[in-house]
Amino acid sequence: MTEILIDYDPAEDLYTPEAISIFVNEALKTDDAAHIALALGVVARAKGMAGIAREAGLSGSIYAGHCQARAIRLSRPRLR
Repeated sequence: MTEILIDYDPAEDLYTPEAISIFVNEALKTDDAAHIALALGVVARAKGMAGIAREAGLSGSIYAGHCQARAIRLSRPRLR
């Protein structure tokens, strides 16, 4: 019997403040900085970066500039 694996994005299940709180608290219990950073990234995707920027009081131009700079960095070719 062959098992079919599918991609799972936990951000899809973090749609309430309570779910986000539990998710982050569980990550904090690990005391693993990489795991905590990954969990915060998942929460950022769940909430949407524009919403986070708005809640943090960042102006649209500051956030847009950050996104543009990040896109430029990510689009540069790299040698491996």
